[in-house]
Amino acid sequence: MTIVDDLVAAVTGAVRFDNPWWLMLLPLALLPWWRSSGVRGVHPWTHLLPPDPLSRIIDLGCRALAAMVIATLVLVLAGLARVGQPVERISTGAEIVILLDRSRSMDEDLIAPGASAAWLGNQPRRKKSEVARQLRGELVTARTSDRFAMMLF
Repeated sequence: MTIVDDLVAAVTGAVRFDNPWWLMLLPLALLPWWRSSGVRGVHPWTHLLPPDPLSRIIDLGCRALAAMVIATLVLVLAGLARVGQPVERISTGAEIVILLDRSRSMDEDLIAPGASAAWLGNQPRRKKSEVARQLRGELVTARTSDRFAMMLF
């Protein structure tokens, strides 16, 4: 980490910036409050005009909104992020798709007839479809809160 990153981390606490150099543009948020040097009114003598509080409120609101937009853009460019905040995710289960092979090869034995007896152990020879059915049943009973979909090919 650089010195600037350490300084920003010390000031902000649980907030970090990916590109803290963009924060140097934050004073640009004051630009909407800068008065223009041009002519302020089109009337030669503005004291004859009645006061307009609604226009003044709208002007202040527009300036405040523009300042907030500029500050937000600078913070986004700086990569504002929260650090170390736990995220709680509550769910009721997953959505699982089971893809079943219904080709003729599923009617064959799981272990080839020429395989050694060490592979089988004390188990009888079983077809691939029987093993798939058993494993699918175990999966469905073990995960009661999940939703399942089956596709055949």
